[in-house]
Amino acid sequence: CQCLPGLLLNSLNWKSEKHIMKAEEARGLSEKEREEKITDINQEIFNLRLQLATGKIENPSRIRFLRRDIARLKTIQKETCVPEENSAKQGE
Repeated sequence: CQCLPGLLLNSLNWKSEKHIMKAEEARGLSEKEREEKITDINQEIFNLRLQLATGKIENPSRIRFLRRDIARLKTIQKETCVPEENSAKQGE
């Protein structure tokens, strides 16, 4: 390979493409935005799995990070639903 090692590393660095969603970012989203984000990530995972099956995937570890993002989003959704359910039970 005649390319510089730094350029090769930058092209393989998954963080440069898209960053991992932080919990603070997810909490800042509305309920609808979180649902849309989960749908988008699921679509991206589907596409990456398709690439994995055909052998054309550039970064297979990206699937793992996307699954974690979905788990993070669903956990925050659950956290926001629980206080509402508890207040409804206390009102009875």
